[in-house]
Amino acid sequence: MYQPNKGHHGLYDILETCFHEAYDSNVVITDYGQVVEVGKLSARYLAQPTKEWLDTLTAEQILAGIAWHFRRDHFSEGSWIADSVADGHMAVLVDALLDRCR
Repeated sequence: MYQPNKGHHGLYDILETCFHEAYDSNVVITDYGQVVEVGKLSARYLAQPTKEWLDTLTAEQILAGIAWHFRRDHFSEGSWIADSVADGHMAVLVDALLDRCR
């Protein structure tokens, strides 16, 4: 997070825009840690969610999982692109949230 961007510049720009729009639209879940803890959500499945597991969660829990990825990787020296996005985990979470909200 604190290192200069070394690649994926277009993706960083999109994420920065989405991040601000999420706050502006009040879609940000600030108590994600409590949602994860109370729901006893598995850190293993949070890190690498499966569609089957996500089907058992509420929209709030899925949104908490997305926030968990943002915060976890924020404190992992900017590994978010490699871990969450490039490996497709964030896409699985977002798809599940969109399915739940339809």
